[in-house]
Amino acid sequence: MNMKRYELNKDLAFERFRTTVDSSNELSRNLFKTLDLKENGHFFTFLPIEVDIQHIHDFTRGGMTRDSKDMTIQFLMGKLLSKQGYSLIFDDVLEDYQSLSGYDLFKTNGIRYKNEAYYLLNSKQHPSLSLIRECLRASDAEWHCLGILSLIDLDRLKTKTMTLEMIRHICINADLILTTAYDGEGYILWEKNEQAL
Repeated sequence: MNMKRYELNKDLAFERFRTTVDSSNELSRNLFKTLDLKENGHFFTFLPIEVDIQHIHDFTRGGMTRDSKDMTIQFLMGKLLSKQGYSLIFDDVLEDYQSLSGYDLFKTNGIRYKNEAYYLLNSKQHPSLSLIRECLRASDAEWHCLGILSLIDLDRLKTKTMTLEMIRHICINADLILTTAYDGEGYILWEKNEQAL
């Protein structure tokens, strides 16, 4: 299926962001405190070329795409590798640090803030598409999903524990943010405007 990038209405996409990126954890709470998403960026999605564009803002509608996730994952990989110092952080609101500490994905890519669980990828780790997919899957609750590509080097995070200051810097330095849409079959992405970079 051929996919295309579609720019989205800022007001409608922002409302979807506020709905799905609620105040579930410290990262999502700080995101709206530190960034003016409507002023400093634009929203877009990946959907099939033949999609009925009348429905691109019906973010709860399913059946519009099957391959959007693959294209989004490839896009994330390209962005992550495009600039030295990028970190890609996903939250996991369904689990907490204590319940995940024995799982392989959390052992290799898990970080925490208090008892909140997150997954961290950076270009120095030589991430794979399957690893991004696995982290995205862990973040993708039915009602919440948050991934942030930020120009912050968390590679030196030896203790796997973030501070509130680190969370604020992740949000302030965010160049790309994603959340779930289209009944869990796709994503809405926010990208910082070029002049704001």
